[in-house]
Amino acid sequence: MLLKLYLLDAALALMPLPIQPQGPPHNVFFDDDDFKLDDQLEESRINSLIHQSKTLIWTPSMRKSSSKVQHNCGKLFSKFVDSSDSFKYWIYNIMWKNASSLPKSATLKHTKTDIFNNHNKCNNGNEEVVILTKNKENGMIVKVNPAALENPYVNQIFHYFIKPKEDNINLIQEPCATVKIYHDCPIITLKDYSPSSQNVINDNTFNVIHINGNKEIIEVYLVADEDKSFYRGETINLRKMRYLKEVLEVIEDSKKPITSNFTIKGFDMVELTYDCPDEGSFIQQTQRFYFAPGVKDLKLPGKTVKYGTNDTILKLNCPTAYLTVGYLKEVVYNGIRGNVSTLSSIDGIKGKFKKTGTNIIFDEAENGTTTIECFYKTLDGFITTITDFINKDKATEREQYLAAILLNETMAYNLSLALKQQTIEEKSKAVLSMNDTLRKTKKFLTQTLHEKNKSLFKEISDKVGERNAYILAVGFILLILIILTVIFIILYRKWLGLFLTMLKYKKKYPNVYVFWNNLTSESFDTYCKTIRDKKYLSNKVLNRKVVKKMEGGEEVDVGISDLFDGTLVNCYKNMPRKIKAHYMYTDTENRKYILSDVSL
Repeated sequence: MLLKLYLLDAALALMPLPIQPQGPPHNVFFDDDDFKLDDQLEESRINSLIHQSKTLIWTPSMRKSSSKVQHNCGKLFSKFVDSSDSFKYWIYNIMWKNASSLPKSATLKHTKTDIFNNHNKCNNGNEEVVILTKNKENGMIVKVNPAALENPYVNQIFHYFIKPKEDNINLIQEPCATVKIYHDCPIITLKDYSPSSQNVINDNTFNVIHINGNKEIIEVYLVADEDKSFYRGETINLRKMRYLKEVLEVIEDSKKPITSNFTIKGFDMVELTYDCPDEGSFIQQTQRFYFAPGVKDLKLPGKTVKYGTNDTILKLNCPTAYLTVGYLKEVVYNGIRGNVSTLSSIDGIKGKFKKTGTNIIFDEAENGTTTIECFYKTLDGFITTITDFINKDKATEREQYLAAILLNETMAYNLSLALKQQTIEEKSKAVLSMNDTLRKTKKFLTQTLHEKNKSLFKEISDKVGERNAYILAVGFILLILIILTVIFIILYRKWLGLFLTMLKYKKKYPNVYVFWNNLTSESFDTYCKTIRDKKYLSNKVLNRKVVKKMEGGEEVDVGISDLFDGTLVNCYKNMPRKIKAHYMYTDTENRKYILSDVSL
């Protein structure tokens, strides 16, 4: 085994290691010797650092916390003198110095995309350089493309090495320059949790996040311009705070570093701080979060605590604080409410409590059951707890007493119930008896009525025989029908027939009936005057012409023109007399007339 020990003063260095050329894994290194390259060295090698016909590789060596680094080149298979071993491990052991001055001399650069492709500390930039850096996730040393950084992160250090030449005989190649990158400071954000509001107390702003009060794991991100990757894995300082009477108090020994998440148990108040690197200094980024109940006035489910008379550990108390988010402001002791600061002056509470440390302890109630409600003031509301403290010994005695009372009341109730049941049964029997009597009476009346209805027909049947009785019944019915028919005919001829005829003509000549109704509805004198009114007479009647003829050379009147002319018509030929009628056309009043002359 070959062993070399070096003392280095850098965080990263290059070392030349003899290796086998590429090809099959077992090639001749010395005469009759084989050498197999270690797989880890094979994976980490950088092709641009392989020289001397690929028999020498410059491998990077990174300082570790133990200051010791071991490089395994591979296995050397050979025939060793005075040894039965068939192979030896080819190993380099590196010892680093306790401190390194390199980070202090690193050049700071504000970027997360690219870096210098050369450095003036590397022979004024005249030498070809190889830039190496550490992968944050797996710690491997990788070669860097300065024009396009892959997965960069804050405080990432890039080591510039002058590329070793073929004739380089140095055993150690330290970097000629280093560059450390930083960028705009991030904002501390929580995954899946968005503040619903903000509250300010003592110049401290809290982001209020509503939760259900269970244990939860909160993931934390450092985000800058929507980029969560650049500040990944950075250390964030967490410390918890307590809300006490309008002031905030930092909980001692609660500060701890986190990188990705933290846990809360119920409601909590935390402060997250990140020291953001800047050029030559740090900028502190702080966010405070109040994990609050979903409602401003939260009333927790009541609980029951049982204890014995000789129990000296359990105390009937209200803690002066609820978790870290609220302080005790009011209490209700067996239904009596009071402010914590004035309990000594409240009847029913004064003299029955004492304050000890972080609790207010109350006296037990006489009946052994003490109910205490605790009201805690939070940053934006109240949290209320209700506890029933029950003395099991007194509760047992009281339960026995109540059980005896209940037993007596139950017996009295059962007796009363039995008496009521007996009364109901007696009334039921009376009702059943009455119903039976009514049923028998109904049956008797039904039979009697049935016999009475049958007796008339039976008497007739007995007198004239059953057949003749049926004939008489049918004849009686026919007689009634004939009488009704005769009455109907008389009514039809005397009244109903005329009425139907009137309805027929009234439907056919409605205007005449309306006129006649209007005319006859007045008095007889009015009727006589009306029929002689000129407005109801035709023009032919009012304006009859005088008939003249020539006699002796003079024109003389011989009479008045007849109302009837060649338009005379005969009507009602089936009547014993004739009516001559002359149809007059519409007059000036837009009326029509029929003038008639009746001849017997």
